[in-house]
Amino acid sequence: LGSRPVGWNSRSWPSENTRSLLLELGGFSYHSEGYSDDVPYYESIDGTPMLVVPYSKTYNDSRYLMSPGFSSPRDFLDTLTMGLDQLVLEGADRCSMMTVAVHARWSGQAARAAVMRKFIEHAQTLPGVRFMRRDHIARWWLDTYPPETGSNR
Repeated sequence: LGSRPVGWNSRSWPSENTRSLLLELGGFSYHSEGYSDDVPYYESIDGTPMLVVPYSKTYNDSRYLMSPGFSSPRDFLDTLTMGLDQLVLEGADRCSMMTVAVHARWSGQAARAAVMRKFIEHAQTLPGVRFMRRDHIARWWLDTYPPETGSNR
């Protein structure tokens, strides 16, 4: 896309050396290998704090292929809208982030694409909802909540 990536997410599971290699290579401001939270956080890698912008399998169209998973596109839509509605409800008290992952090979057919259209239309009606790329989330988080020296969270 004309610029080098500033974040990393392994296609599958990272190796035990992935995060150290990201630091060694340099230029990465975050990774998305974490699944343990729904907002960004810092972890210590070889004594250096690194931002984690978590990924999610919950709001992910790969669940069309998993068991238990989505048996129809409506299941995915219900999961997305109910999840977003709850995050918005809780949002007055805390910062929230919702990762929605879709893949052309799974959500590119008409009924599944309609799910994304309906979800986006719904999300646009809710106060405070923003659509952001992961690198923009990372930049905002780094600027707003810089890592504490000597802390891994």
